[in-house]
Amino acid sequence: MLTRRTFLRASAAGFALAACPLPGRLARAATSRDVLVALYLRGGADGLSLIVPHGDPEYATLRPTLALPESELIPMTGFFGMNGNFGELASLYASGQMAAIHCVGSTDDTRSHFDAQDYMERAAPGDKSVSDGWLNRYLALAGEGNVLAGISLGWSDEESLAGPAANLSLSSLSEFRFQGSFPEERKAAIRALHAAHPQSLLSMRTEEALAVEETLSSVSTDTNVTYPQGGLGYRLRDLAALIRADVGVHVAGLSMGGWDHHDAEIEQLGPATSNLSACLGAFYQDLGVDANRVLTLVMTEFGRTVQENGTFGSDHGRGSIMLALGGGVSGGNLLLKDGVWPGLAQNPSGPRRDLEVTTDFRDVFAEVLNRHLGVSMADLGGIFPSFAPDANNFPGLFSA
Repeated sequence: MLTRRTFLRASAAGFALAACPLPGRLARAATSRDVLVALYLRGGADGLSLIVPHGDPEYATLRPTLALPESELIPMTGFFGMNGNFGELASLYASGQMAAIHCVGSTDDTRSHFDAQDYMERAAPGDKSVSDGWLNRYLALAGEGNVLAGISLGWSDEESLAGPAANLSLSSLSEFRFQGSFPEERKAAIRALHAAHPQSLLSMRTEEALAVEETLSSVSTDTNVTYPQGGLGYRLRDLAALIRADVGVHVAGLSMGGWDHHDAEIEQLGPATSNLSACLGAFYQDLGVDANRVLTLVMTEFGRTVQENGTFGSDHGRGSIMLALGGGVSGGNLLLKDGVWPGLAQNPSGPRRDLEVTTDFRDVFAEVLNRHLGVSMADLGGIFPSFAPDANNFPGLFSA
């Protein structure tokens, strides 16, 4: 349904109708239909169990019960293997549609979920004064006036899209419409209430909200692709429908919870990895010819400790992984800073404690914005507070 949350967020942003986007500073971004999807794995996903360094002699020693046998992994290199539940992702990797980055994370060493997530979504590690998200700053830079250019899908707002630039938050496509009997008559009655003062701010915002509702209610989610049941599958199905309908989506944010495995990690990780892989596999199958213009960046607030704990799990750590799918990435590659694996035995935060962060997550964001969405190096500085992106530090997600 058209909820107070979605109406107020859209209205407060002062959005324009989808058919009337405002001109932006970025010529390519204003005319391109390239899409960036930011998918957050909430809870601190264990990168060492997703892209597994089985060739590191410390791996099995430090994880006597968590270590995944090489025979159960999907081969990537002689040193690394992919989690065996990543069947669909492995197919995308093998076909050149997915790349992985290891040892990526924040320069701030907080172990707080809330702080780490805020720092990542605002692209401002350690700075609690920053209130807007990195994707919202991109929308502002691009001059996007279409509220549908930025979409947050799920029951909670994505903080990466928080800020003054127009964007829309909705729980699902099926809920963002008038429910029950006589929806057209009810909309006509609402319009009649504002007919006497059509130029008032409230009347204009009401008309715009109704126009967005009419646009979204016309989008069909019918597909011959089978998505997994549940939140992430439903959200990605809705997002694929919005992208195919070409309503103007440019960036999107969504989340998958359930990655904080302090105990019984093996038992919990199986369903989570299987669901993530199946959902993303279905999404890219559903996108079809649009897959090459849609880049999905999968990230998490921090990784887990190298050494397992006493309850057959792992605790809050530092480095983890990112995955980049579609969008013209140079797939089939596992990327490390300078091609070097830092090892599990020693790192700056203490022996056997954390996987070292060698790639700043902001360098990943910057490369994606630059190479996929066409943001110039000069304009990148306006998106990252107190950080100057340098192309020499880009991880290499795209071919030269």
